[in-house]
Formats: sequence, structure tokens, C-alpha cells
Amino acid sequence: MKAETRRKLEAMYQEYTQKRMDGGLALTLDDHIHCALQAAKLGATPSEIANALGVPIHYVTALHDAIAEKSYLREGSPANLQR
Repeated sequence: MKAETRRKLEAMYQEYTQKRMDGGLALTLDDHIHCALQAAKLGATPSEIANALGVPIHYVTALHDAIAEKSYLREGSPANLQR
């Protein structure tokens, strides 16, 4: 399930993130996860987070769902090894 959730988030990330003028991506998926987590801790709504990241609200909802189940972590990351 964790790898599947990560793949879904990566697909949504590729679809919804904006490219920089030089062709690169402004933020990584892990940056989006971190931003969503920190903003939620500070009391931001999913709508506010979506507006700040420039993505649809259902993408932010998927990020929050993954954060809640901790399935956003990459396989083999230190956090996964401690579980």
C-alpha cells in the first residue's frame, strides 16, 4: 500500500505541479508533503494550502491522507525502518 500511495502521489505531482521557466520543477513531491504537513500544523485549511502551492484541492487532500497514514515515505527511508 505504501509504495502504491507514493506512486499515486508522484503521478498527481507530475500532473499538477508547474514547471519553472528553465524547465525544472520548483518544488519536489517531498517539499509538497513537508509544506502540507507544516501548514496543517499551523492551522491552514486544505484550500489555503492548495492556493499557496498552486495545485487542486484534491491533490492536497491526497497529501493529507498520505501524511495521516504515513504512506508517503519512500521504501527504505529511516522512518520506515523504525516502524
